[in-house]
Amino acid sequence: MAAEELRTDLSPLETPGKMLEKLEISKMDEVLIRIYDPADQEAVLRLWKRCGLVIPANDPVQDIARKFRFQKELFLVAVLRRKIVGTVMAGYEGRRGWINYLAVSPARQGKGIGRRLMQEAEKRLLALGCPKVNLLVRTSNSQMIEFYRNLGFSRDDVISLGKRLPGDLPDRKEPFRIRPPKPGDLGWIIHLHGALYAEEYRWDEQFEGLVAEIVAKFIRNHDPQRERCWIAESGKEIIGSVFLVKKSATVAKLRLLIVDPKARGLGVGSRLADECLRFARQAGYRKIILWTNDVLHAARHLYKKAGFRLVHQEPHHSFGHDLVGETWELRL
Repeated sequence: MAAEELRTDLSPLETPGKMLEKLEISKMDEVLIRIYDPADQEAVLRLWKRCGLVIPANDPVQDIARKFRFQKELFLVAVLRRKIVGTVMAGYEGRRGWINYLAVSPARQGKGIGRRLMQEAEKRLLALGCPKVNLLVRTSNSQMIEFYRNLGFSRDDVISLGKRLPGDLPDRKEPFRIRPPKPGDLGWIIHLHGALYAEEYRWDEQFEGLVAEIVAKFIRNHDPQRERCWIAESGKEIIGSVFLVKKSATVAKLRLLIVDPKARGLGVGSRLADECLRFARQAGYRKIILWTNDVLHAARHLYKKAGFRLVHQEPHHSFGHDLVGETWELRL
C-alpha cells in the first residue's frame, strides 16, 4: 500500500513550558507526557495493537528495545490515571527528524492527546537543532493525513523507498501472504464456502446462494475507502479470505471469513481478522459486528481471541438445519 510523506518545518513554540507537561482533559482527568520506561512495555504493546500499528513486517518489541538504546528521551508516553493512553516515537539523525508509532487509545481520541504528544516531540527535536520533521502515512489513512495537516504538515513530492538490512530480516517468514483479490478470486470464495460447509456441516445450497449474494453486493456497491476484501495465498494457491463492509458511518461488518482446511493452524484466520481490525480503525469505524452460528466453534474461538464479545443469540432454521445465530461485536 502506498504511503504519503509529510513534513513540517519547525519553529520555536510560543510557550515552551516544562519538559513534563500536563494536559487537562476535564476537572478529574489529567494527562502526563513523560519518557517511556521499560515497565511500560506491555501496556504500550497493547495500545499499539488496538490502534492497528502492529504488523507482521515489524517486531514492535525489537523497535522498543532499539529506541531505548538510542535517543530514549524521544520516546514519549501519555499517561492518564496511571494508564498508558498514547505514545510517540521521535528521532533525529542530524538533518531531519522523524515520527513513528504515534498512537492514542481509541476511547481517548479527539481529546487533544495526539496533538500534545506531537507538540512535545517537536519541542524536543527543536531543542536538538532539528529544522524539519518527516513522517510516513498510508495514502488510505485519510483521518491521520488530515490530523497531521492540521498540525502544519504538508505533502512532499517524493517516493518512499525502503530496504531491510540483513540484521533486521525476520527469523522466519509466514508460509502465506495477504493480498487484495484478483479476477477469479471472488468466484473461488463462493465455491469454497459452498463445498466446505456442505462437507463439514451438511449445509445445503441455500448457504452457497447466500454467500453468492453477499459477494455480488460487495462487487456492485464496493466503496474502496471503507470496504475491503483480503486473500490469503500460499505459493499460488488461495488458502483463505475475509471481507470488511460498511454497515453504517461508524459500524463495519466482518463477513465470510474462511480458511482452507489444509491451511488451518498456520495463523491464517488470525492474520485475516487482524487486517480487518487495522483497516477498520484507519477508516474511522468505531465498531465491528459479525454474524455467525454456535456450531462454528473454531470461528467463535478466533473472534473471542481477537476481542469480539457475544451480544445476541437467536434460534433459526437455515441451510437445512436448526441453528442458533450469534451476533458478536468489537468496539474499536
